[in-house]
Amino acid sequence: MASSLLSSEGVAEGQRVWIKNKSSDPREPPFLAGTVVEADGTTAKIALDNWGSGETVAVSESELDVANAVSAELSGGEERAEPDNCDLLQLSEATLLHNTLLRYRRDEIYTFTGPIVTSLNPCKPIDGLYSTERMKAAKPREEDELGAPNPHIYSVGANAYKTLCETGRNQSIVVTGISGAGKTEANKYLLKYLVWRASKEGTESSPMAQTVLDSTPVFEAFGNATTVMNPNSSRFGKFMRVLFDDAGCISGANISTYLLEKSRLALQQPGETNFHIFYQLLAGLDDGALAKLHLGRDSASFHYLTRAGSGVREGLDDVNEFKATHSSMQTLGLRPDDVFSILAGILNLGNVTFEVVEENNAERASKVSNPDVIAKAE
Repeated sequence: MASSLLSSEGVAEGQRVWIKNKSSDPREPPFLAGTVVEADGTTAKIALDNWGSGETVAVSESELDVANAVSAELSGGEERAEPDNCDLLQLSEATLLHNTLLRYRRDEIYTFTGPIVTSLNPCKPIDGLYSTERMKAAKPREEDELGAPNPHIYSVGANAYKTLCETGRNQSIVVTGISGAGKTEANKYLLKYLVWRASKEGTESSPMAQTVLDSTPVFEAFGNATTVMNPNSSRFGKFMRVLFDDAGCISGANISTYLLEKSRLALQQPGETNFHIFYQLLAGLDDGALAKLHLGRDSASFHYLTRAGSGVREGLDDVNEFKATHSSMQTLGLRPDDVFSILAGILNLGNVTFEVVEENNAERASKVSNPDVIAKAE
């Protein structure tokens, strides 16, 4: 994106502009707003009005981005925010970020930039954000209808589904972002929308469509973990295909690529945890099942769950999550008892220790120092 969107005439006194914040403090915004108080065509003096305590700074005009005008008459005294960044009169990195921030402060976490939907994690529930009414609103409008759909993750699914049905060509949806941005939730609601739309809006979804939805708890249990950035971070990447028949109904699904952070199984970074399924297993199984698998409730008794200390798992209900995972595994035909036996074996094998065997004052080999643990894992 260009560093400046100034016209050849430069800036004028009283004009609102943005300048790049040179502070390295991550708590401060990347751009500062201000007003031009003096300009000579080369350098401008800017009176900062946020994070600047009224400070006036001299900045090269080539480093300025013009701000969008605020119209109190149109917005009731509040600064106007556009649903689509492309509708901004002045479009730059600074104005795009500011527009997105304005919407976020009003609990409008989704913003269009052309066909792309940007979302900011609200880190709180927002009433009605993923309701059936929002699904209906995301449906592409007919040519004779006025207005445009509001930006939403459902809008992405709606456009992909519409294009698929009209052209018969495969569609791809890419969900990307930093840890904690909300990728897991976005994927979940995209699937929810596609199942709803394919079921012809409100009719009961087919068994196949419901199976696609039921795969989500399994993926989260076996592929998500708590990190220092996110209590429910996806530690895997996948390419999932949802298949539709000629009538637009879901006929199947498959995963062609699945990349898992397998190293997390044996070693986690300080303050982080292993995959959710292990904690769900210890919390959700009844006492009899745990005893049969040679397990206990205390996760601290298993080496693979304490390699990085006791990572805090805030906001996670392992008992109820285990019930959801168990139910989904049954729906998918995964034979839960066999899977739990394997998981128990992994936990017990992680507690195996070794001791050095010396021969002729030289370290020649090692042997298991607690063979009873191996018996538990068998």
